[in-house]
Amino acid sequence: MAWSMVAMGLVGAALSATAMSWHGILLSETARLAPFGSAGAVTGGVLSFGQIGALLGPSVFSLLLHLTGGYGIGWLLCAVPALWVGVSLLRPPPPVERGAALISRTALDGP
Repeated sequence: MAWSMVAMGLVGAALSATAMSWHGILLSETARLAPFGSAGAVTGGVLSFGQIGALLGPSVFSLLLHLTGGYGIGWLLCAVPALWVGVSLLRPPPPVERGAALISRTALDGP
């Protein structure tokens, strides 16, 4: 059974509003926490690092598939960062900086 255009549009809108909106949050927080005058360089570095992963990830996965003849090692390698993040999220959060302490670390404060 084929999906209707309306159903595909609704799924695309829901995906865009949820799974894909992390990118804007990542960049806005990166710029906010960057040292004064370096928001562009810092966000550019974050984007470069992410794109390197997007470029090399499939190539490494394909190479592992070719070398091992199976998907197991490739999926295991993909699981390592997810496990690392999952364990990190179980730790108690650091204390929240407020007021002058936060302003002194953000790009909003001048030199």
